[in-house]
Amino acid sequence: YSTLSISQKTGDIIIPKDFSFSATQIRSSTGDVDFLASVEEALEIKTSTGDINVKYTTSKSLTLIASTGDITVSNVNCHKDINIKLSTGESNLTDIKCQNLKAQASTGNISLNNVLTNEKFSVKTSTGDVKFDHFDAKEIYIKTDTGNVKGNLLTDKVFITNTDTGNVDV
Repeated sequence: YSTLSISQKTGDIIIPKDFSFSATQIRSSTGDVDFLASVEEALEIKTSTGDINVKYTTSKSLTLIASTGDITVSNVNCHKDINIKLSTGESNLTDIKCQNLKAQASTGNISLNNVLTNEKFSVKTSTGDVKFDHFDAKEIYIKTDTGNVKGNLLTDKVFITNTDTGNVDV
């Protein structure tokens, strides 16, 4: 396995599924990042303006940061933590397994479908909704300032959700 490190100002970055890396760090100022390879250790992707798409990936940890753009994660198995930080855009997570999941958004919705975390799930939004379907975690914390929380869980549990201006429907 080799380490992949990419830093570029403009243009799209596409890493196909046929590759494997020990660790990966991608930085992009303007452009989309499509990542389908597997990573033995940490996968980190940061964009200023552009979408991040991570699909069919296995890694130890996953960190995705976007200032302006959407973050889409699907069919990912992460042995440790997934951290998502988004300023303006949408986050869509589908078919995910991980130890812990932490998501933050300033302006934008966060949607989860078929997401399983073994330990903790934490999400905070300033302006945006949180929606989840077929989701579960041992410990759940959801906070929105102006947004709605709606979803269903796979198992019964006590969980915390908080909204300053919005509706909660679980």
